[in-house]
This record gives sequence, structure tokens and C-alpha cells, in this order.
Amino acid sequence: MIYYVDFDRTLFDTKSFLEDFYDLLLEYNISKEDFIKKSHEIEDFNPFVILNLMKDTYSFNSNLFVEIDRLIDKSMVYLYYDALLFLRNIKKSNNTLILLTRGDTDFQNDKIDHSGIRKLFDKVIITTEDKGNLDIDYHGIFIDDKINELESILKRNPYKVYLIDREHRYDNINLKNVNLIHSLKEVEII
Repeated sequence: MIYYVDFDRTLFDTKSFLEDFYDLLLEYNISKEDFIKKSHEIEDFNPFVILNLMKDTYSFNSNLFVEIDRLIDKSMVYLYYDALLFLRNIKKSNNTLILLTRGDTDFQNDKIDHSGIRKLFDKVIITTEDKGNLDIDYHGIFIDDKINELESILKRNPYKVYLIDREHRYDNINLKNVNLIHSLKEVEII
């Protein structure tokens, strides 16, 4: 079986990463709100690109970029507690494991590489378009945290779809053909 697994908020605790990132901005007197506002001007999140757009408003030196690099370097600490065990168990069962994530290619590659999980995947796909628009084999199992991504995938008649909701944002949602889970362990149980 092919397993397509998302990265952010599925394997990687993006919320904790961003909290640490915003704390870092605060140390350099950069407003979180201004940063978020500026991030809406670009298509895919990349903190380096966003900060370069903010140079006219804020004065900061290259040390900030070094600090951001250090934060990304420790991406392994942001993996969810069940991520590595889940990936290893899926691989042990001779399944094909594909990381399917959406976002800025450079930023996603950096987080993936520094999290140490790339070697567990048969393939890594980073896209900037809807996951349902890709030229891939959709007869597989998809695990993602975004409803809109799963809706685009559902149009391609996948084998099985899981909406992972680690923060319990969708507890009252009922989507046809979507299994709501709160941890990766639940996929193994089902």
C-alpha cells in the first residue's frame, strides 16, 4: 500500500515551532502581527523571504537569519511523539511511504532534512498546488491536517483518507469518506 503523509501539523509540530520562531522575532523587536501580515503577501511561507520584505520597516542584522537557521537545525525536536514510530512501523510492513507536503520548497526541505525523517520515505513531494491536482497514484492512504487538501484528494477516489486533528479543531465535523483521527497511532489501530 502507498501511504501519503503530510509534514506540517501531521509529523511536525508547526505550532510549537512557530511559537519559538515568534519568540525569536520578539528578541529582535519585530512584531509578530506585522510579520504575519507581511506573510500574506507571498504564496508559500518562508521566513527568510518575509523578513527580506520587512527590511524597510525593521532594522535587524544578519544574526537574526543565523538564529532562524539554528531553530531550523533543531527541527527534530519538533517531531510529534508518535511520528518516528509510525513511519518506522509503516516501512516495516513493506509499504511505500511518500511525504506529500505543500509549501515553499527551500523551507520545507530544510525542515524535513533537519528533522531526520527523509531517509524513512521512498519519495518526498513538495508542491505549491492542491494535492488533488498532482500526477500521482491516488489509490493509496492519505493523511493530512487540512480539510481543503483532503477535499481535493477525495475527488481522485483515494483508497482511504485520514484527517489528523491533533489540536481537536474539527471534533464536530463530519466529512464523508474521511476518518477523523487525533494521533498517528489511530491509523495503525484502524
